[in-house]
Amino acid sequence: IPGAPMCACVEQMPVVTRSDCTQVDVTETFTFKYDPINGFSVVVSDVSIDFNSCQGLNNRNNDLSAYVARLETEGKVTSAQRNELKKHLVEKNNCPVAIERNLASKGIIRGFPNDFFDETYSFPSTNTDQLTHGLCVVGASSVGAFSDTDFDLEYTVVPNFGNGTKLWGDRDYTAQGIQGEFMCEGGTYLQPNTV
Repeated sequence: IPGAPMCACVEQMPVVTRSDCTQVDVTETFTFKYDPINGFSVVVSDVSIDFNSCQGLNNRNNDLSAYVARLETEGKVTSAQRNELKKHLVEKNNCPVAIERNLASKGIIRGFPNDFFDETYSFPSTNTDQLTHGLCVVGASSVGAFSDTDFDLEYTVVPNFGNGTKLWGDRDYTAQGIQGEFMCEGGTYLQPNTV
């Protein structure tokens, strides 16, 4: 990418879908000697430095995102640190969402008519990593949602909300007893991929 540094901290890099990853493998030989008069001495010899593809999760090597995922499974980085990386390394097929999120963070919303209605909802903070929720909209021609704090959270647009609609992507719970517009019957449900 023109103007982007070849090597820098990730927060100084442009938003990309993929990044190579290099790890340094060093082999050194140390010789320790003890002399009763002069004490210990150490000599370093046979230094070998190899630059290799980093080893990512599920054998996805030479991929920074997979490498950080592996570090998370090993407890060397937190999920919050991994999510920070996802602000800059958005992975395959996520560029359109990342572009809109970045534009929206600057107050720019493009491609919407003048009567576009933008609703922002901030959930209250919790002491858990699970927040049971769902969003439903009535009367809109187009809806969408994203989280600006949890980049693993995705929403699937489900039209004609009503009895039997699956509420979460990772659970088998369905809506029951839905009657009338005040309960979003016939509306568009934004189904979270996880609780």
